[in-house]
Amino acid sequence: MERVIVERRGHVALLVISNPAKRNALHPDLLLDLIEALGALRGEDVRALVLRGAGEKSFCSGYDISAIPTRIPPEDFAARSPRNLVQEAIGLVEAFPVPTLAMLNGHAWGAGCELATACDLRVAVPEATFGMPPAKLGIIYSPRGLKRFLNLIGVANTKEMFFTARGVDAIRALDMGLVNHVVPREGLEDFVFGLASDIAAGAPLALRGMKRVIGLCLAHDLAPEDEAEATRLIAETFASEDLVEGQAAFLEGRKPRFSGR
Repeated sequence: MERVIVERRGHVALLVISNPAKRNALHPDLLLDLIEALGALRGEDVRALVLRGAGEKSFCSGYDISAIPTRIPPEDFAARSPRNLVQEAIGLVEAFPVPTLAMLNGHAWGAGCELATACDLRVAVPEATFGMPPAKLGIIYSPRGLKRFLNLIGVANTKEMFFTARGVDAIRALDMGLVNHVVPREGLEDFVFGLASDIAAGAPLALRGMKRVIGLCLAHDLAPEDEAEATRLIAETFASEDLVEGQAAFLEGRKPRFSGR
């Protein structure tokens, strides 16, 4: 089974994340396929890109919890962190030269929710939910990932999502600015491809240029010392007993018992 499916509809490309057995969770092999597909599409005459998950229940459930490495010594964190591959793939979506649209056909959690924030527009079905659960796993989220949420939904909403790890329904997501539209499932595909077609009808140089300028307006790079401190704090969580417990609790379907170590 293909992990990433690419279809073309004129100047609009559709990219489908396909891991239905795990609600389209991201894992290293799938991420490598996603990176390859995005690279290939950059060389084609694509004027709008649509991302969706396979099936009807999940856009992307996040990074595969069972694939998260634990007990990484802090000195080895930079080389072994799963965030490297996740951020490379999500960064390519964010930096894709033409407008991107997330067709949120179902739930988007963790890295799947961040993947949606990296798109320029997001359209969700009413049944979709969104959440960021790293605190329940014992992980500090990456600063670049947090910045995507801060830029999109603001400080207060970002703090609530990450501190509580509660799910957000589609209507609340619309109010927060996390999604642009909520559309009934039976009309989702027509609505999204209607948006994509309107975008693709625009002047390619103007579209690419506007996306680049908007990106420049939003870019406020972290100072090197800030990134170094954030990396140190994140590395400590990957070496912690709490991450082992959080991962085990998720896989066993129970509440975690954190010790603070």
